[in-house]
Amino acid sequence: MSVSDPLLKQLKALTLEFRLSKGIVNDKTEKFESFCEILEKIFRKGLKQNGGWFSKTDYWCWINKLLDNPSNQRMNPIFSMVTDIVKECKKVTNHQGRGRLFIRYALVKKILGLPVELLMKNRLMAETWYHPEHSILGNEILSEIFISLLFEITEIRFLLNLKNSSFLDETWMLPVYKDYELVPCDDIGMTVQYLVGRTLVRNVVPGSVAEEDGKIGCGDVLDELFGISLRDATKTKVQLILRQNNGWPIRLAVTKCHTSDGCIYPPIEELMILANMNRDQVNLTPVKKVSQNKESEFEDDMSADESEYLRPPVEKGRKPAHALLPFDDTEEIPVHGSDQTACYSVLFIGEVYLGHDGGQDRILDVIGRAMVNYPGKQEPFLLQLGETEVIILTRDRKKVVCRHSFTEISSCGRRTDSLKIFAYVAGETTCSLAQKFICRIFEAEDQEEAKIILCAIGQGFNRTSFFV
Repeated sequence: MSVSDPLLKQLKALTLEFRLSKGIVNDKTEKFESFCEILEKIFRKGLKQNGGWFSKTDYWCWINKLLDNPSNQRMNPIFSMVTDIVKECKKVTNHQGRGRLFIRYALVKKILGLPVELLMKNRLMAETWYHPEHSILGNEILSEIFISLLFEITEIRFLLNLKNSSFLDETWMLPVYKDYELVPCDDIGMTVQYLVGRTLVRNVVPGSVAEEDGKIGCGDVLDELFGISLRDATKTKVQLILRQNNGWPIRLAVTKCHTSDGCIYPPIEELMILANMNRDQVNLTPVKKVSQNKESEFEDDMSADESEYLRPPVEKGRKPAHALLPFDDTEEIPVHGSDQTACYSVLFIGEVYLGHDGGQDRILDVIGRAMVNYPGKQEPFLLQLGETEVIILTRDRKKVVCRHSFTEISSCGRRTDSLKIFAYVAGETTCSLAQKFICRIFEAEDQEEAKIILCAIGQGFNRTSFFV
């Protein structure tokens, strides 16, 4: 066999290209899919079929068997951990899917070369799994070249969404994957169909929680519910998960039916055919991202000695680390650490005394009544979101109007007919003990900023009850 191989040359070229770019390689990186396909072809080339008549062998089989040797487990705990994660993952169900998931984990954890090295040290095992004349891993020289390339690959930083794995059984082509947090409710507002192990969205009720901002659409596939995989889920299982988490914000992971360029994702198109769904039911327009490049309206014109707790605001449209939500894009990078704050310009509309009832159900009515007598534009204030509290400041930042820790805030929300208007309810002490609740109503500069503020407040206390 030749001491060179076209697959190794292709892998070397892509490795060099990624290294020269000096950037992060993620799921959207051009040629990353081809990079993974080449790795898989190398692992499969010359692989013997040792699975018998009824089981097709794949490279995951021998990788998994490496852990039968206890010394291999002790050699690198990360390799053992990754292998266990792949074996236990419910989203992949065959050898192909598990092998692909292992490659993705191994790239992130920089251990892809370890199983190859272990195989090379055990020549008997290598000969059991690979034809020496027709493989790369079964050839001593080519396998050494491959190991050296895998060492070079460890210099590349891979940032991959490892949750996005439910279609690896079928394809290397990854779908658009979104995490959402929906408000607590009894009816999410969608109809699903369970077929071939998937939970396919058939219909979404207009104006429902699911439909808001185009979060969930017809043709989408529900992948996780409260962090639990819905692969091979049944209606009974889904209902049980919802009952066990009743009253909490609903955490969903969704595989979108459209690709990033607006086409139908091929595996989902096959599901739609099985479900007799019409392409006209599907919205193929990806949700637009909110611009993250707006400049901040405020200057940090306050010296350090004027306040010990005030810090510079973040860029307009950007979020502090503790305000990042599960459904934010993975490229979202906080501009400050989790111990810092963000300031937003708001207009104070008014406040309403609620007595001993600080529940979320009061907010919609209070905002509605306040809007009837809304005096119009007033002098703006600054709303500062900290990790543990909300502070309302005058425009010059020299006076604190009010401040509330998240333990004092019982609820927050806004109406669907005036999305820039929002409110939060706070008591005179910890909300579980408070008897005097006041609802404070504000107007944000735009709907998206109001949403960011509400979600950040909602994440700040355990009794999350907000309407976004």
